[in-house]
Amino acid sequence: MLVGSLMTPSPRTVAPEASLDAAARWLWELDVGVLPVVRGDRPVGMLTDRDVCMAAYTQGRPLRELTVAQAMSRELHAACLEDDAVEALRLMAERQVRRLPVVDEGGALVGLLSLADLEAEVEAGRLDPGALAGALAAIARPRRPVLRPLVLEPTSALAGPQGDGDGAAGDGALRRASLRTRIMARIVPTRAPR
Repeated sequence: MLVGSLMTPSPRTVAPEASLDAAARWLWELDVGVLPVVRGDRPVGMLTDRDVCMAAYTQGRPLRELTVAQAMSRELHAACLEDDAVEALRLMAERQVRRLPVVDEGGALVGLLSLADLEAEVEAGRLDPGALAGALAAIARPRRPVLRPLVLEPTSALAGPQGDGDGAAGDGALRRASLRTRIMARIVPTRAPR
């Protein structure tokens, strides 16, 4: 079974210079979670609804002031029309993506292959359910975050007044500083080794 026979043909696309406001509207109106980003007819990235949300949060600006290029994923993995569906599923699992742009032999975008397209093949009895389940498990596997705590050195400002020598005032301040250190610990996502 070939990717070309399973994909959704001619998906809605967006240009890198389009506003995130317009892209978010298309995502909503089309009830899709991703838009391939194209320059001409060639894919240059993917924009997900999560990318839009994270750009709005991290940039702190209205979506109409941001472009698709500022939010899109530039790491692009594509399937070809003649690729085997099981190989495309393996690529999705390996790269932890739910959708792949499909390109023709010239590199032009011609479709989009999603897990939903492959699930329809399982329902029709043409794809092993175990293959889809294994890929979905790999895709959903969290990337291991690395905990990097901030180190706060006790200073007179953190320790508070010295008190009368019993340490009561200073101990409370140090406990607060310790709690603050735990609260302020940052989680930095990193890719798991492959």
